[in-house]
Amino acid sequence: MNVHGHQRHESSPSPLAPVADPGEQDLDGGGAPSAPGALGAIEPSVLAAYREAVNTLHHELVVDGALAGADVTERVDAVVGDQLDSPPFAALLGRVAGGVTTVRDTLVGEVSRFRPGSPSSASDRPSVVRIFLLSQIDTVWWGDQVPFESAEDIDTSNELVALGALERRRVLGFRYKLQPRGLPGRVRDRLVRSLLPAHQPHTSGLSHDLVRPEGVALLNAVARSFAAAAPPGTPPLWLTSALRSVDQQQRLRELGYSAVLPSAHCVGFAFDVAMRWFARFGASEALAGALLELQDAGVVNVIDEGQAWHVCLSPEHRVAMRAEFDRTVGTI
Repeated sequence: MNVHGHQRHESSPSPLAPVADPGEQDLDGGGAPSAPGALGAIEPSVLAAYREAVNTLHHELVVDGALAGADVTERVDAVVGDQLDSPPFAALLGRVAGGVTTVRDTLVGEVSRFRPGSPSSASDRPSVVRIFLLSQIDTVWWGDQVPFESAEDIDTSNELVALGALERRRVLGFRYKLQPRGLPGRVRDRLVRSLLPAHQPHTSGLSHDLVRPEGVALLNAVARSFAAAAPPGTPPLWLTSALRSVDQQQRLRELGYSAVLPSAHCVGFAFDVAMRWFARFGASEALAGALLELQDAGVVNVIDEGQAWHVCLSPEHRVAMRAEFDRTVGTI
């Protein structure tokens, strides 16, 4: 599969699957989904047709320049809105709360609020359309889950594990950093970015080190595949964003980021990993390949957001990933 020119790298055997016991189900698509009939499940044919339709629409918007100009609200509604009623779009968007009409109205608002040069992960209006429409897969998957509304909800949850504790046990295959809490930490980060650009990607860091166990298993699986395909000397996978509260998502929106609501980040099943930074090691294609291989297997939804890529776990594979965490890392 190819997304914006990224070719998937093949490796044998694939480290995307855990080292399984005889008869144990594979996580890389070799077996049946771990939770048949899981809430929010989407048929593979629907997903494939939808992603193709989104990519085709994005290409048309770029080539035609259809969203240029000041009257962007009317243009989005006229150029994009009508297409959302076509079968490839409606088959998936009809499952979002409020259906195609709500998606269309929200999309118009998202494109209208975009400003070039803002912190948004979208580089232009067509990219806003692409990122938003692909995020609707996450919404269908996890839209019925109760989100973490506040930092207190996250801190008091018994469903999460602390990355710091797992890091001390050396069971994480990926790296991350936490957001600095004061001025000295922010100054240190700026110095590191300026003097040691190969030390870590340009990221503000995680607001919480608490994540779902399923996420740890998923990120470790990606890290294994990436390490097997990347050139020697490439740093491990970098996690740049994970669980966010609804309050935090709202603040990001106010600052101009493309932080949609509802978001799978707010229920703990979406993650962002550094991508562009790995180009300095000749490894971005290897990472893209690892992520797209998981998407082809139906395990995740992947969104190319430029500097980082968004990855969301499918509800059909939640049970298998939790079992993998318990087997390789331990229980909460």
